Amino acid sequence: MKTNKKDFELFKLECEKWINKFELNGFQFRFYWKEDDTNRACVDINQIKQGLIKIYFGKEWSNDPITEKEIKKIAKHEMIHCLIADFAFSAYKRFMTEDELYKLEEKLVNRLNKLI
Repeated sequence: MKTNKKDFELFKLECEKWINKFELNGFQFRFYWKEDDTNRACVDINQIKQGLIKIYFGKEWSNDPITEKEIKKIAKHEMIHCLIADFAFSAYKRFMTEDELYKLEEKLVNRLNKLI
């Protein structure tokens, strides 16, 4: 099933809601609507150290129904990836001092503390 511009705009709007709620305003987000036969949406954190996170929304979703509820669920899921992006990036790259790990942990704990 193919997504349309309205679906993409809803996805962006919902992501922006979670960006504000999770206080991720220190990052620059770029949204892309692209062909991707494997993901309905995904996050690219390879440039997170430069403050940039790229968010992709798929133009085609295999046989999954495209509903407002599902789009909002996917947006929240991708923003949770962004919430832990500092941790994930450092873990994937496997370089982090104990002090850097502690600072990232505190940053995440403080965000979660405001939400829970």
